[in-house]
Amino acid sequence: LFFGGSAKLANTNDLSTDLSFAGLTFTSGAGAFVLGGSGITLSGSLVNLDNDSQTVNLPMALPATQTFNASNGNLVANGVLSGTGGLSKTGYYALTLAGNNTYEGLTTISTGTVVISHANALGTTTSGTTINTSRGAALDLRGGITLAETLTFTGANVNKSCLVNGSGTNTISSMIYSAGGRHVINGGTVLNITGGITNNPFFVVN
Repeated sequence: LFFGGSAKLANTNDLSTDLSFAGLTFTSGAGAFVLGGSGITLSGSLVNLDNDSQTVNLPMALPATQTFNASNGNLVANGVLSGTGGLSKTGYYALTLAGNNTYEGLTTISTGTVVISHANALGTTTSGTTINTSRGAALDLRGGITLAETLTFTGANVNKSCLVNGSGTNTISSMIYSAGGRHVINGGTVLNITGGITNNPFFVVN
């Protein structure tokens, strides 16, 4: 499905629930769309080629690892993400995950920032989340959540925070692994790390 133009920006999916689509793309020049309604199976990528923020409120099942590409503007996924697949975040703009997500696969943040405001935003804790800091990737926690997801930081980047406490008092109760060089944590107001950090030291910038 391709969404473009600036008319009828609020859309409600009234097709059969869990109908499979090979991808959702917001084209260059598209307005700020909001998609709701029946859930779908996402069998391809979610892509934003426009500089407006695009919001997807409908649930999406991920049968395999799918790419969420915020290449030209922000993406917001408020609906529940489920399925056996994972999520690969690309693009230098932000992806916001706000749902009580249950997808089982690995979450990979290759570029840009993933903002989470729910304790289960990164899916089940089965596969964990990997953040490639050498390409400027980052994870931003907001809203007073407790994250039990295992986090692995690869690469090295001392010029940008790879773990950010964006708002509120947040807690990471799982282990944080550093698989590369030094990384920067921005603790914001209060960031509690109770699961420990292993392998390499982090810098902390308040």
